[in-house]
Amino acid sequence: MVLGKRHDFVLLLFFLFGAGCSFHSNQLEALKTMFREDAGPEPQWVLSWEGLTEKVFAVNAGSSIFFANSDGILVHFNGVFLEKINGLRLKSGAEMDISITKTEVDGSEVFSYRGPTSDLGDLLCDFPDENINDLALEVGRMRVIEITQKCFVEDRVLEQSITLNQARQLVGLKFYVHPKRLPVTIRYRQIEELLNY
Repeated sequence: MVLGKRHDFVLLLFFLFGAGCSFHSNQLEALKTMFREDAGPEPQWVLSWEGLTEKVFAVNAGSSIFFANSDGILVHFNGVFLEKINGLRLKSGAEMDISITKTEVDGSEVFSYRGPTSDLGDLLCDFPDENINDLALEVGRMRVIEITQKCFVEDRVLEQSITLNQARQLVGLKFYVHPKRLPVTIRYRQIEELLNY
């Protein structure tokens, strides 16, 4: 009878520790799987410029929005225009750091572009106009508010724009950061086709 109780006790310990090891192993595997699958937040914005396409995060800071990624790109939108761009790399590998200032001259706005060592030129623009348009999406349409601005350099007419949804939240930008290059576009990535040049 004593041997039977010891035998039962050993079997009980075996089942407890055996089940415990198996249970902990399953927990550990589940935790490993969760951490492997969770790579953190995904950037919800796409920045495009002259063949470069980068996913970026939007960070609100008062009236400004900073668009950034882990590759060193940092774009400062001050709520009215793109004021500064750092870390954009062209196909040649050259990094573009550009500061932009805006002044009013004779009923127009003048955007002045400056690199780290030189002036890049100016862009003369009309004051912005605000229009309501329908934007074609992958599924259906979305009513948007577009704040557009016609600009002039040499014999070319250019256009910059800010696109807002009906709640007046930013969904897209198209701004020149150099008067002789294509504009930078930044759009919320769920919008398939937002800004065409």
